[in-house]
Amino acid sequence: MSENDYRANSTNQALEDRDTAGHPHWTAPPSSGVNVRPPSSISLGRAIARHPFLVILPAIFLLAAGIVAGTKKHPTYSASATINVGKSDIITQATPGYVQAAQVLATSYSRVAMSQHVWIPAAKALGVPVTAVSSRIVAVPVPDEPTFTITATGSSSQAAIALDNAAVNAVVKFANVSQTQQGSPSQLLSQYTHDQSLADSLHSKSASLAGKLSSGQGGVTQKQVTRTQVAAQVAALQAQAAGNAYSTFMENGVAPVLDVFAPAASATSNRTTNIEKYAVVGAVAGLVLGVALAALVGGLEARRDTRRNRLPA
Repeated sequence: MSENDYRANSTNQALEDRDTAGHPHWTAPPSSGVNVRPPSSISLGRAIARHPFLVILPAIFLLAAGIVAGTKKHPTYSASATINVGKSDIITQATPGYVQAAQVLATSYSRVAMSQHVWIPAAKALGVPVTAVSSRIVAVPVPDEPTFTITATGSSSQAAIALDNAAVNAVVKFANVSQTQQGSPSQLLSQYTHDQSLADSLHSKSASLAGKLSSGQGGVTQKQVTRTQVAAQVAALQAQAAGNAYSTFMENGVAPVLDVFAPAASATSNRTTNIEKYAVVGAVAGLVLGVALAALVGGLEARRDTRRNRLPA
């Protein structure tokens, strides 16, 4: 090596030593052949394990807040009454076809309870608008039984009981008036004939429309076919009820009457349900908030550790 080359190498080495001394940098600690990198993130599970109180405390706080909110929410009260269609004596119940007719009538009367035939007289009896009672009355037939229930709701126990009893009285009065208007068996038979003819006509019309729709003829839609089929089924149900009433009248000499088995005497509230619902919502919201806080703190700690590891020793 020439003297000039030796001098150049010495100068370069001196410059490198000066740069290294003025600008130190971070080096990974020695290991057994493994490239060690500073941590840059933390898993959600580790964040929750390291900060469990951040998850638990918001859940407890919002759970308590939900219980308080559910307690303060004004409850809705419900009162129910059970009504039987027909006489409850054994001889009458054993009459062939009587129970089946009473079951059909129970379904019909339950629909009447949610109509203007009950809303108007019940509202008049209580001195309130019809709109104030129409959404607060629900009637449901008991499956395979000649009975149905009427349930009314109100802002207080007394309001619910009063509305339910008013609805029961209106249904019973409607049934009595209807039976009086039916009069003789010939009138019942005439009603059955009319309803059955209407049902047959609607069934024929629905079949005709369905045939035109399947053959691709214009001017017929599936909505028209469905609407006609539903109307035919309703008419058939009305015809069945009229026929059963006629059969019962001929066998017993009187149409089925309504017997109030269990009038509305008390009401229940949904206060407990409200508290449970708000408590669950509060607890879930608290857990979500707590997990988010733990993840945030864990991420901040991971970035802090990363910056610390990059500093020179």
